[in-house]
Amino acid sequence: MSLLSLLNGAQSSQTQSSKAYVGTGLSAAAQKALATAKEAASTASTASSRTQAASSQSDVSISPEALAAAQAKEDNAKDFAALSAQVRAALDAHYATLNATGNATVERGSAPDLSALSGRAVAAIALNRTGAFSRTEVQAAKAEMRARIQEDFANAALSSGGSSGGIAAYSSQLVSQYDAMSDEEREARGWTESTRASASAFALKATTPSLWDKLASDA
Repeated sequence: MSLLSLLNGAQSSQTQSSKAYVGTGLSAAAQKALATAKEAASTASTASSRTQAASSQSDVSISPEALAAAQAKEDNAKDFAALSAQVRAALDAHYATLNATGNATVERGSAPDLSALSGRAVAAIALNRTGAFSRTEVQAAKAEMRARIQEDFANAALSSGGSSGGIAAYSSQLVSQYDAMSDEEREARGWTESTRASASAFALKATTPSLWDKLASDA
């Protein structure tokens, strides 16, 4: 799945009241992208129809989680500068598509919905090493990173009713995520080796029975 498809998918699932894209006009880059956006949308629609037909024939359904994992694996294997360029191009094409379909008036640098992108793709915007992204886009990427961390923590806490077991589960999850993610995503999240070590120590401590627990179980 392309980065443009992910961005367009996130936008289509979003209500107009939750996000507003306002601009004074298209930049040169967005105007250029607009010229190919309609053709790309038509091609994507045809490909989507073929994919749906093939899926119906085989009765195989790929979950959103599986698609996201596949996209993350693909993005993690790319050169970071190349990924940054792809994300920049995808954003410009996404803005142009919105204008072409009449959903909104946007310009290069508007705040996009990045929830469907992989962690490394979001990190490419947040770190902005190539200088290709606007301040608004960088802020949106950093906000997306924070939202993902907060969501993981909230889910862990809710699953345990707020007990220390949930914090331990989150700590274990953090260690697994840290080991699996790219250096760039770790940097964008502000995670270091110290972050991993602290989470690992807490998870180990929370899952190791204390002397009092052992005595109680032996009684």
